Amino acid sequence: MKRGRMIRMLSLCIFVVIGAVFLLCSHASAGGTEDIRVLKISPEDGRAVVRTADGKMKVIKVGESIGKQTVVIEIAQERVVLKEQKDNEPETVIIRLETGCNGSRG
Repeated sequence: MKRGRMIRMLSLCIFVVIGAVFLLCSHASAGGTEDIRVLKISPEDGRAVVRTADGKMKVIKVGESIGKQTVVIEIAQERVVLKEQKDNEPETVIIRLETGCNGSRG
């Protein structure tokens, strides 16, 4: 009986460690501009719909922050331009509007 209980405890510990590593890895990459997807753009209104790293859709406009270190600096016909602070250096990131396989937008 003790051996079976020890095997279950060991299995549980391994499961917890693997889960913790997965969460740490996904958290480390979450929030970067590489995880932002532009879904729709309305340049006339100066707004765009994006899907953020956490999977949520958000309407953004120029001057608005996305996350802690990224600011929207331009919304144009087919792209959104962001300024991201990386390693104390500003980096300009251009994210293009996603298109479907047949070239349709959205």
